[in-house]
Amino acid sequence: MYHCFLLQIFNSLENPERSWLWAILTVLVKQRPDEAYQRWFFSLIDVSFDACMHGARYPKATRLKSSPNLFEPLAVKCDGSHTHASWGVRKTHGSWKFDTADEAVYPKLLVQRMVQCVVRHLPRDLLQHTWKQFRLDVLQQTGVQHKHHPSLIQEYASIEWMPEVPQAPPCKVLQTPWPTGEKNEGENVEENAGIFEHESFFKIGFYFSPEEHVRLAMRLEHPASQFHLVPDGLRQNIFLLCTEGTHALAMRRIAYLQHMLATKKRLQEDELALRKTMPRHVNEVTAGKPLRLFRCLLEEAKFPDMQVCDIMERGAPWSGT
Repeated sequence: MYHCFLLQIFNSLENPERSWLWAILTVLVKQRPDEAYQRWFFSLIDVSFDACMHGARYPKATRLKSSPNLFEPLAVKCDGSHTHASWGVRKTHGSWKFDTADEAVYPKLLVQRMVQCVVRHLPRDLLQHTWKQFRLDVLQQTGVQHKHHPSLIQEYASIEWMPEVPQAPPCKVLQTPWPTGEKNEGENVEENAGIFEHESFFKIGFYFSPEEHVRLAMRLEHPASQFHLVPDGLRQNIFLLCTEGTHALAMRRIAYLQHMLATKKRLQEDELALRKTMPRHVNEVTAGKPLRLFRCLLEEAKFPDMQVCDIMERGAPWSGT
């Protein structure tokens, strides 16, 4: 949320209306020594609604803490005009599953209404501009320079208005002076001063010199390198698949799986020692999960937020109590 505050962008946080998270969140905000952030947080709007009014099967009481004038139209409580599914718990594949888990997925109707709320605050032509620009970028990657796409190097080094056409350097006449008497009689010259300011001048475009053009071209990055629509990991796998074949790729995966199993076996004693020091409730929740292997694999992958391992091993810290 603090990043939303710094960037001054739309904000939305959803949780059950009676969740303890709301109290914890308030305490965390007050602990941050930033008065501007605190004022911003307490200016957010609480929008409460029953999910059954937006396409859900259950009357789940939900709250959104969001930017002002964003999701207020969703604030509707159950009017009793429909029936609800019964809350319950069932055993599936050897484990108990609560119906509340099904409500974690937003109903289609709620998603559509939330999108409508957001779209109302977006510039009218934003989405149209986005998909058009995306299409131009994709064409550029394939080597197709569409006429609507900005030039990689602009055609003219400069454009100037001059009383006569110069002989050098190389240039092109883009507009000639207006013929005498072409202005309409009675036309207000003062109101059209910007239009007639250069009426007796030539509009000249000056080209880059060959040396300047080559220098600019040398600085250009290839269009295919400017847009990374495919993640690097996927690119690498596609490259390996095309160059080494499916068998080699399968052998790579088997070798890494063997490496993981060997690492798990090597860390077995460390895992047992860790389990003896863990809080009982964390031990129960993470039973059967090799936490030492989890930490090792994240370190190999250079995962940026290793604090997740501490949470898995010690549990989520309680703040404000």
